[in-house]
This record gives sequence, C-alpha cells and structure tokens, in this order.
Amino acid sequence: MAIHPQAKAFLAGIEASGAPPLHELTPDEARAATAMITELFPAALEDCWDGLGAVAAENVEAPLIIAGDSAGGNLSAVCTLRARDRGGPELALQVLVCPVVEHDMTNASYRERGSGPDPFLTADDMAWFWNHYISDPSARSVPDASPLRAEDLSNLPPAIVITVEYDPLRGEGIAYAQRLQAAGVTVTHRHHEDMFHDFFSFVNLLDAGNEAVALLGAEIRTRVMARRRTARR
Repeated sequence: MAIHPQAKAFLAGIEASGAPPLHELTPDEARAATAMITELFPAALEDCWDGLGAVAAENVEAPLIIAGDSAGGNLSAVCTLRARDRGGPELALQVLVCPVVEHDMTNASYRERGSGPDPFLTADDMAWFWNHYISDPSARSVPDASPLRAEDLSNLPPAIVITVEYDPLRGEGIAYAQRLQAAGVTVTHRHHEDMFHDFFSFVNLLDAGNEAVALLGAEIRTRVMARRRTARR
C-alpha cells in the first residue's frame, strides 16, 4: 500500500507495544512506541522523525528498532536514512513489511498485480494514495518520498524486508532489499509466494499471518539479546 493519510509507523526499543509484530516480545525484551501518522508529506515524515528522536532520548540504553508495514515501511526506511545522515539516533534494526519505497507505478509488479478479480491493493488505490500524499508527481522522486532513489544505501542498520507475490509493491520491495544487500547491509529478505498485501495484519485470521509475525518476533528477540550480550563485553 502507498503512503496513506492514516499510515502507521512503529518505533520499537525493548517492551511489548501490543501491535504485531512487537507483541511477540516479552516486556523484559522490548520497549516500544507507536506513532500514528495522519498527515500528508512532509508533515507525516517529520512527525515520524520527531517520534523516533523522542523514543531514542527516553531509552538511551535500549536497542532501537524501527518497523513499518506498507506506508509505514516508507516512513521507516526514510527515517533510517535520516538517522544515518544526521548522526543518529542509532538504530539496531529496520523492519520493512511490504514497503512503499518508489513512486513509479509502471513496473512489472503493477502490471501483473495491480488489478484483477480479487486484489487487496490495486494500482488505482496506489495512484489515489500518492495523489493525496504528494499531489505534484515531480516532487515524488526525492529520497524522503521514494527511498529506493537514494544514491547511497550503505552504512545502514541490518534490515528485515518482507514482500509478497500478490502485491503491486512486490517489485520495489525486492529491489530495495537487493540494493541494501549490494551496499553491504545485512539483509534478511522473506518473500511469501502465496500471500497478498497487508496479510501481515491478519493475525488470528490467517495461519500465514500468524507464522510471519511469530517468526519476525523471534528474529527481533534474537537480535536484541545478541546486542545486549555484545554490549556487556
């Protein structure tokens, strides 16, 4: 899904937030804040960035993870780039689930998965979202809107990128994972061949959603605990 006026971005350190996937962490392992973004560009991005800074300031010793689904994935990716370029806050991990990272709607994924009898997210939906988020198409190419277009993706924190087959955003998510990896970033990319956009939100409704959330929660837990052990040495 594209950047939505009601996009969600999750900023997580070490305590359960109650929202997937962070609810998979125990209170001793996770501390989280959730930012509900209800504004348009660039206000939504600035709110997310300010929220990240506030969480970091209140949790100086906690490993900080930023995670977002769909439009929230866009905000998370952009804030990760900003954190690198502006000298912090330091992020332990970025989690991007079916992220919007490119404004171009003419690629193969849009042609193959942007319409059909039962699409969860359509190309027309995406055009509507983009037209409301940034009405001027010529302004959408900046990395703050389309992070896939950033010149340099090196020196970023490890990334978990989740993509699905039945999604017009499939191609840009895969491309972002590949570019991160090519830039030397540690990337875990999981592609779900039989799932649709936003399946990750269908916890307790789809077995695949339950499994994906549990797997991501376990991976976050492992990374947080490994970082703690490293910090104690």
